[in-house]
Amino acid sequence: MGKMAQHFSEISASYNNLRTTDQEPIDYIKEKLYGMKNIQGVDIGCGSGRYDLLMLEKIHSLHLTCTDVNKNMVDETEKHLKNHGQSNFIAKQMDAEKIDISPSSLDFVSSFNAIHHFSLPLFVENANKVLKDNGRIFIYTRLQSQNEQSIWGKYFPKFTQKETRLLELVQVDGWNNQITSASLESIRFFYFKRDSSLKQLIDQAEGKHYSTFSLYSDDEFRTALLEFRENIKKSFSNPDKIEWLDQNVMFSFRKNL
Repeated sequence: MGKMAQHFSEISASYNNLRTTDQEPIDYIKEKLYGMKNIQGVDIGCGSGRYDLLMLEKIHSLHLTCTDVNKNMVDETEKHLKNHGQSNFIAKQMDAEKIDISPSSLDFVSSFNAIHHFSLPLFVENANKVLKDNGRIFIYTRLQSQNEQSIWGKYFPKFTQKETRLLELVQVDGWNNQITSASLESIRFFYFKRDSSLKQLIDQAEGKHYSTFSLYSDDEFRTALLEFRENIKKSFSNPDKIEWLDQNVMFSFRKNL
């Protein structure tokens, strides 16, 4: 098992409690799909199902296929959705770059905070094969520049140096010119006011809520965590009320006819 696969297997049971889930991107997708009935969608890299639950709760008449390459995450998704009374879904293990679904059968393909684990151009091309005419691809992520402005990027040592997988707009623009099966329809930026305590932030980091933390050696991580604690104490007057602004982006592609 590779290091990243091991990370997600180990964190699967606690993932939903460690990560923040945003309602706004789901509202955006709902607006894009307004007026459609019997919506068929697939979420790629579903993790433990936190965004899948929101989609099933908020998007009327949705049937969702929830997929992840990690079997532990798929099992957690199925349990999470069933525990919240959802039944209009299928959870299955699947490679993001080999989408094993009937061609031209889906209204949308989504991916939340996972695109940095695989190739965006290849993902878009493969997603288009399973989309109906005018079907959409929704990719929710964080840019490298946005990551640098996060609480972790600013105060956790080496965080931005370790995390080199995130996209920048210039890359997406360049790839869009190469992709023939779909067109970039829109780019939507999201801004979130966050607050937390130092203890909660430490708990998240120790729980490796971002896969970036798995890129540190054990000694590196312990040293960085101590420095992070001191950086926060120096920069914020109240360690029980730390406030910052998070930024994310949604890329919406549309299948070409």
